[in-house]
Amino acid sequence: MKTVSVDIVVYPGFRALEVVGPLTVFKQANDCLRQTNQAGGYSVQIAATGTGTVASDIDTHVFATKGLGPLVAHTVIIPGTTDVSFLGLETASELKLWLAREGHRAERIGALCVGTLLLAEAGMLNGRPAVTHWSFAKSLQLTHPHIQVEEGRLFTRHGNAWTCAGVTAGIDLALAFVEEDFGLQLATDVAKELVLFTKRPGAEPQLSAHLNHPRTICDSIERAKQWILSNSHQRVRTSDIAKAAAMSERNFVRVFRRETGRTPSEYLCDVRFEAATRDLAGTSHPIKTIASRSGFGTYTSLRKVFLERVGVSPRAYRLASGRADIDGIDVSDDVSC
Repeated sequence: MKTVSVDIVVYPGFRALEVVGPLTVFKQANDCLRQTNQAGGYSVQIAATGTGTVASDIDTHVFATKGLGPLVAHTVIIPGTTDVSFLGLETASELKLWLAREGHRAERIGALCVGTLLLAEAGMLNGRPAVTHWSFAKSLQLTHPHIQVEEGRLFTRHGNAWTCAGVTAGIDLALAFVEEDFGLQLATDVAKELVLFTKRPGAEPQLSAHLNHPRTICDSIERAKQWILSNSHQRVRTSDIAKAAAMSERNFVRVFRRETGRTPSEYLCDVRFEAATRDLAGTSHPIKTIASRSGFGTYTSLRKVFLERVGVSPRAYRLASGRADIDGIDVSDDVSC
């Protein structure tokens, strides 16, 4: 079993979670390998413009054991920061120069959140798709029009460059690295050990349907939203949701739309679509099974929603996520429909 060398590059004010999250994933991967008597795993070092302690955004410190010399590591991870003024500092300039000079030597570079902007300014994303935190996506597209910014995704890859929304999505990116390096089973085992709700694929939206429609001031509508989340896989009528909210159906529809900007049926479809995208990109379930599990019932209904929302069929969405290529998924059921 191989050993993958990883350099995580830090700088003053780096976002701690974007370093600790991937570090924890790699450590757990090593532990899982040891438990099954397998050699190899990850050898991780903290790098910076100079050796010594470096303070994070929450004032915890890490110790950089190496500077930014000639790159020999297989994988490089560039975390983001909560202080975007960092991009104008001398340290950022040093990082960009180093990336421009050495970045092509890495087998894989993962940039998280504002780290994507560092790769962009180093000229490493020209003509490539890229992802950053949703709050920076529009500014990245404006300042770097030659980059194809993919808003909403957790992460994407092109060549040796992986770009990511950052924050907790850094954990998802690290799990994707584990899957690429050692297979889906190890990545799944790591996710289970870390008690993650799901191993989210790159195509997963950054914001869930629930976060896109934040908490309302009406407790009845909040109860209805929670009920939808728990029952979206079943056959649901508007009257069922209204009953959960303890409201008449007519009044419920009016208040729900006022509070969320969506009708109950539209919100239900949002939740089901999110579940379907997660299964298509993150599992090997047959597409017809996913249609049933997500609440759409039939492949025809699932396909109609995908064409309306993303312009491609469920099969094309799955292929674009890389799941079929990685796992050899039989998607003939999609073709025959």
